[in-house]
Amino acid sequence: MNAGELLKQANRLKRAGKLDEAIALYHQVIDINPHFAWAYHGLGNVLVKQGNLDEAVACYSEGLKINPTSAWFYYSLGESLAQQGDLEAAIKYFNKAIEIKPNFCKFYHALGQVLIRHGKFYDALNVYSKQNELNPSLSHFKTQLEDIISITNRIQSTSQNSQLSSNQNLKEINKNIALKLPFISLDDSSMQILNQKLWNLSHSKNAPVLVVGMHNSGTSILAEILHESGLFLGVNMAHYESYFFSIFINNNLIMGGGSNWAKIPILTVKEVMKFKDIVGDYIQQYWALNYLLSGYNGQQLWGFKDPRLCVLLPLYLDIFPNSKVVHIRRNPDDVAASLCKKKKLGVGQIDNFDYWKTLTLQHVDRVLKYANCCGAYYELNYENLCLDSEKTVAKLFDFLGLRFTDQTKDLLKKVHSSRIGSYRSISK
Repeated sequence: MNAGELLKQANRLKRAGKLDEAIALYHQVIDINPHFAWAYHGLGNVLVKQGNLDEAVACYSEGLKINPTSAWFYYSLGESLAQQGDLEAAIKYFNKAIEIKPNFCKFYHALGQVLIRHGKFYDALNVYSKQNELNPSLSHFKTQLEDIISITNRIQSTSQNSQLSSNQNLKEINKNIALKLPFISLDDSSMQILNQKLWNLSHSKNAPVLVVGMHNSGTSILAEILHESGLFLGVNMAHYESYFFSIFINNNLIMGGGSNWAKIPILTVKEVMKFKDIVGDYIQQYWALNYLLSGYNGQQLWGFKDPRLCVLLPLYLDIFPNSKVVHIRRNPDDVAASLCKKKKLGVGQIDNFDYWKTLTLQHVDRVLKYANCCGAYYELNYENLCLDSEKTVAKLFDFLGLRFTDQTKDLLKKVHSSRIGSYRSISK
């Protein structure tokens, strides 16, 4: 079998999800013909799927040396570098892809997303304007960005005397913001369907499920079980979270990014509610668009998970007053012991047991104070989830109206008791 036939076979395996077999064949192709650029590209794509970004970047770079006129190599390299956080390099490669293929919307969209993450909103607006010229059905991205700029400017001008006032520099607020909406290309018929779904959701009483709990309390495994069992959480980032809510709204726009989520004391209720007029309408207007473009069917149970919700719960219960709140609680000593060992976003590793326990108790107390202010409240214990997962999850599913299936049982195999007693393990 020649290199071309092997490449086709490797591509088929990649599409079928047989990644290890595809990798072996791509390497065979390269052994036969070390100058076959598309073999490096295919191998890079598989490595990205496996999360091996360093190796993927190396493959794309090698292919680019062989085929320096392919826009797709520049685009793929830019995507991988963006995932690694090298935004300046990603911008350079996306611009090169556009230079070679100037009428392809996908490249403009990718560039716009990275510019947003880099805080270069006005540059991104120019990029989305060009995208809109090429495909008017994508005008919502430009409109959404205009609203983002308006919101961040309002945050700058209205936050003068709060705990966050030192973080209201525009560049700081918007550092690493991204919408994480999937690229779409909709014809008129599809856009009509989307608009109808948006109208239906705007008139729906389908309130969200808010999955809350302190960091390292089991929120991620719980969110995975719920999402895979029918509760649509808008997942498009690690830990089964929605970038729109967790990072864009909660971490960056409200909390100001950086280490603010871990500050003691936590934001007061008054400081939290100040953001109602700033982000409330925006959330109401755009959550549905984000979720629909992420695969939401507009009918199933929906919600989102974010430990920051513990602090921000008063705001979200004002925006979505009929929400169901699912609160997972873990022994605060174990939470603190676990956090002492972890590097966390914006703060790195803080090996201070008392600090983490104090922060944990403040998060839990805020949720408990608002437990009676939602449509319905359900509390489960992390230790019970680990020791008797089927019984614990079955009761939760009854509360939410989800079906407990064989797939649920398979998911529960990931739950184990090894992390119970983290405090005891460090205090020996």
